[in-house]
Amino acid sequence: MMQFVDMSSDEFLNEFEKTKKFADKVCDRFGWVLNPNHDVTEGVLMGLARHKLLYGKRWCPCYMVI
Repeated sequence: MMQFVDMSSDEFLNEFEKTKKFADKVCDRFGWVLNPNHDVTEGVLMGLARHKLLYGKRWCPCYMVI
């Protein structure tokens, strides 16, 4: 399991794109919309992608995984 994520790496950028698609699918399925504040949305998506690489699941970025 990774301990550090280089947010400019190809691995992270690929996972970030997958996470954006995942979020869009979830929004479509439940009739939700992403936060209109781009900075907030991007921060949450980056946190989800980071957790996916670190822990294998898209844990909420506000959740401290131990």
